[in-house]
Amino acid sequence: MNSAVTWSLIPEGAGTRLILIHEGFDPKEPSHVIAHRIMNGGWHGQILKKLTETLRRPRSGYPPVRSIRT
Repeated sequence: MNSAVTWSLIPEGAGTRLILIHEGFDPKEPSHVIAHRIMNGGWHGQILKKLTETLRRPRSGYPPVRSIRT
C-alpha cells in the first residue's frame, strides 16, 4: 500500500481553513480497507484531537481560533 497525506491552507473570511486528505486506499483490497479503518480511527481519535487542542491554546500575537470542524 502506498498512501499519502496532503494538506492545504485556504483563506476563509478572517481565518484559514486547513484541509487534510489521506488517500491511496483501494476499497477493493481487503488489507487497504482494514488499514483505512485503523488509520481513520487514529486521525479522529488522536491526530485531529491533538491538533484541535494545540490550535485552541492562546498564542501571543495571534487571534484566537474561533471554530474547528472535523
